[in-house]
Amino acid sequence: FAMTGWRIGLTWTSEEVATKMGALQSHSTSNPATPSQLAALEALTNRERADAEVEKMRGIFRRRRDLVTSLLQERLPELSFVQPEGAFFLFFRIDGTYGGDIRNSQDWCRFILKEAGVAVVPGAAFGDDRYARLSFATSDEALTQAVERMAAALESR
Repeated sequence: FAMTGWRIGLTWTSEEVATKMGALQSHSTSNPATPSQLAALEALTNRERADAEVEKMRGIFRRRRDLVTSLLQERLPELSFVQPEGAFFLFFRIDGTYGGDIRNSQDWCRFILKEAGVAVVPGAAFGDDRYARLSFATSDEALTQAVERMAAALESR
């Protein structure tokens, strides 16, 4: 239900897997806040409304994904990516732009934050230092500005 940041989840799995997931989760997080629990309950019990909102969100995220990927292809064609089919973030390959003070994804993201004012996450945090991650869970205007500023920062190097 795209409750980003609310830190609540649900699984439908076997008892064996659920037990193992519970053991892992109990050592890494605490219980979700009451408002998060109430929101999740509403999403699960008012299915007609929830399903309509989910479809609306899917369309919005599809449009934003298409916007970001077309902007990257146009303004930063050297950054390759695989078009996501179910996420609200894009992993794009950045190692072809390494050089000088930029030796890894952390350096690259630090440069983009400092020079373009755009926060992206180093791929090293996800196990692949050749990539960065950009969320497209924001407005079309913010996404357009972000890609434009990233392109300008990289062009100025």
